[in-house]
Amino acid sequence: MKLLSTTVIFILMSNALAGVPPESIIAWGRHVGPYYLECHIVTGVDPVLARELLSSADLPNNLPLTCFSECFFSKPGISKSDGSVSKLNIVKSVLTLPHGTEEIPQKCLDKANDITHLCEKAHVIYLCAVEMFSKTNILYSRIPNCSSNKD
Repeated sequence: MKLLSTTVIFILMSNALAGVPPESIIAWGRHVGPYYLECHIVTGVDPVLARELLSSADLPNNLPLTCFSECFFSKPGISKSDGSVSKLNIVKSVLTLPHGTEEIPQKCLDKANDITHLCEKAHVIYLCAVEMFSKTNILYSRIPNCSSNKD
């Protein structure tokens, strides 16, 4: 458990450097934290890439890493074994995060619409969301009297 907590804290700190709002990082860490170790073991993903996945939208598209993303989606019912993605569940998941909007999952689902391989689809959606949350934080930081701690 200590290793899992340390890993999640490291991931959250790394993600903060990527520009994702800190409160979104903490909320996402709570969301995926329970699955992190299991997903890591099941996919055999390189631990360095696993950490970077949560802090960068610019990563290689290798099978263990893409399936690591999909594992995070399958646990809360976002992705289904038939290869589809539940729009309702992904919207619900994103809306639980600070600065989450319906626009984020919709744009990311559209971006991955033609991808048939479930791991690759989840990975594209995930990286798209990281990128959009980073842009959200940049937007908030440029508005006077508006910090990333405000909705």
